[in-house]
Amino acid sequence: MDTVEQMGGKIFTSTQFEFNLTGKEQKLGHDCLKILFTGKTSTNGNMKMQGMELFVEGGGKISGTFYFDAGKGIPVFVESSTDQETTMAATGQQQMTVPISSSSKSTTTLIQE
Repeated sequence: MDTVEQMGGKIFTSTQFEFNLTGKEQKLGHDCLKILFTGKTSTNGNMKMQGMELFVEGGGKISGTFYFDAGKGIPVFVESSTDQETTMAATGQQQMTVPISSSSKSTTTLIQE
């Protein structure tokens, strides 16, 4: 669980992961455990902006691959993708509901000196 405080409110995010060890593989010169993961996220909370109160609610899916050098105890490489569907509702003088769809891909690589 994670909480972000912003604009006079709090946004709560909860994530549940499932990990699957699929074997060993060389990655960036390291002997790594290859771990596939999937997960579900949910987000909700509220904040204020220019006199309007905004309510946020949504959820999504995440998946990816994690390469871990167990001998050295370090993550070597992670790639993931996330798809999120969120709804933001505004109250006050102007009331509206805004659907928000987002997709992202992320890569994290160990940099060696």
